[in-house]
Amino acid sequence: MRYLKIILWIALAFTIILGFVLAFFIPRTSAASTNINPATPHFFAWNDVMGWIDFYSSQTVVVDDRSLHGYAHSSLGSIALDCASSPHPDCTINYGICNGFGAHETTGSCSGINHIGTLTGYAWNDAIGWISFSSTNHNGTIPYQVSLNLNSGIFSGWAWNDIVGWISFNSTNHPGSVLYDLSTSWRPTGGTYAFAYLESATFDTKVQKGAILNSIIWQGEESTSIDGGVDFQIAASQIPNPSSWDFKGPGGDPSLYYAQPCPAIGPSLTGGGAPPYKPICVDPTQVTNFRYFRYKVRLKSDISHTYTPHVKEVILNWSP
Repeated sequence: MRYLKIILWIALAFTIILGFVLAFFIPRTSAASTNINPATPHFFAWNDVMGWIDFYSSQTVVVDDRSLHGYAHSSLGSIALDCASSPHPDCTINYGICNGFGAHETTGSCSGINHIGTLTGYAWNDAIGWISFSSTNHNGTIPYQVSLNLNSGIFSGWAWNDIVGWISFNSTNHPGSVLYDLSTSWRPTGGTYAFAYLESATFDTKVQKGAILNSIIWQGEESTSIDGGVDFQIAASQIPNPSSWDFKGPGGDPSLYYAQPCPAIGPSLTGGGAPPYKPICVDPTQVTNFRYFRYKVRLKSDISHTYTPHVKEVILNWSP
């Protein structure tokens, strides 16, 4: 039995290595049926078990204002982004990936806010099952999110599968790794969002052994548009002047921002931002036993650049 296990692991390793070689060295031609970037290495995601996941060679993957369609290739078979364009469209659940928020879990439609670059819903693989693109699909899980930059078309963040674990869409998630990302030529109809960022001065709690940051409250006027908003990241240190301040969001993820009012912890569930005058809880695993804190506030306009939020004051709530 031990020899059989060794043979199986060697076979799996060979499959992943072969997939890596084919993905990088087989010549590719452009096609109008996909808007994924055809240039290596800009059509890959990565998983430690499956290896490279190729979103270009099937010539089916399309990003649009409302959703993602098509299927990607992996060492474990195709990964379908929606039921209708799956190689095996005999689905009992009409799943899909929304470019925003919608009723994707049951109908495959994306009827909510669209073209906001926050991807939600599920993909499917016959070998490993459901692949979730956002922790908003799972109540109570570690925060994670696959996002799409509306200005550059570059994907970032993580998806999750219960069997193979994390799937990374950008090498910025793996400092020091081989450079890769998934990107598209799609841009939202009518323009893109505008962002502004501000980092605070250092807050000294005066607690020698470190305090715990409980929540953030901002005061001011939120955007009158549902897709504009305000959200936050936090940096913490035990020394007053570290070489750099490492700003992070829920789960310690540098791509996420805090926006949900207490007692929830996580990014916005609607594509907007944190409500004003309400405590926004932060991840206690990231902000406990530190004396010094800073926040980064992100202000996002609506997609027409007509409405923007106005922040008057930010309050940090901490305890010894």
